[in-house]
Amino acid sequence: MAQEHESGFCVCLTGAESSGKTTLASDLAHRLRVPLVEETARTYLSGRSSYTCADLLDIARAQERAERLALAKGSALIVSDTDTVVIAIWWREKYGVLPAEIESMLSRRTRRGYLLTVPDMPWDADPLREHPHERQRLHRSYLRWLRADRYPHRVLEGPPEQRLRDALRQVTRWQRAE
Repeated sequence: MAQEHESGFCVCLTGAESSGKTTLASDLAHRLRVPLVEETARTYLSGRSSYTCADLLDIARAQERAERLALAKGSALIVSDTDTVVIAIWWREKYGVLPAEIESMLSRRTRRGYLLTVPDMPWDADPLREHPHERQRLHRSYLRWLRADRYPHRVLEGPPEQRLRDALRQVTRWQRAE
């Protein structure tokens, strides 16, 4: 899609599995009254017990497309339940070195800020979740990635109400900085 349609700002939730991303993304979009870009992997992998590299590339393409469609509708702000960073870290966990297509997606991300959720809540089992005992290690991977990335980020922890309050304050700061 053309860049001129992507003038909005994306607030992107990221972090380890079962760390409250989906709940916070939904609550945040609702409170801000902005579009929510859902995690396309949930729909894509529904009913499957495994996936391949090709599936992960399809998921990355679908996630990028969903985000760009939401931005193309002209909203100044959107909330995304995930993005290419999650897919890149997931890829590295499963397959190692990132393919050129994922690297390209990372390089063309639109304006955004990341909210990194700490896995400080109980594990919530789900057929699509793979690493119940690796959440702290994965969280550190996300934190290293975000610290090295060009986009701003904020780490959120604590109960859902506190995370939402902190997220709303951070989004306000990002909007003022624009």
